[in-house]
Amino acid sequence: INDSAQYDDPETDRFFMRMSFISEEGRGLQELREGLAEVANDFDMSFDIHDVHAKMKVVVMVSRFGHCLNDLLYRWRIGALPIDIVAVISNHLDYQKVVVNHDLPFHHVPVT
Repeated sequence: INDSAQYDDPETDRFFMRMSFISEEGRGLQELREGLAEVANDFDMSFDIHDVHAKMKVVVMVSRFGHCLNDLLYRWRIGALPIDIVAVISNHLDYQKVVVNHDLPFHHVPVT
């Protein structure tokens, strides 16, 4: 186990746990899912398991302040963020050229 965090939600009376671990050599993701499914079924639990090496698809939303967008795009471009930015959405056209220059789709949603 590399990392573990948990919390409960009193409103729904549910317990949540997020855990990061390295599996034994040779155990695949499907085998882990099947093994956890048996335990989850016995205890009426639900679970999700994800490969940390698979890049998460991300949509970035930006308003008038572009410093965070520029930082995210830079870190994504150099490979420092393990994500796959699939689009940028904004309620302003201010950063459309910046986004298009990164070969990403830009979607304008004029909301105030």
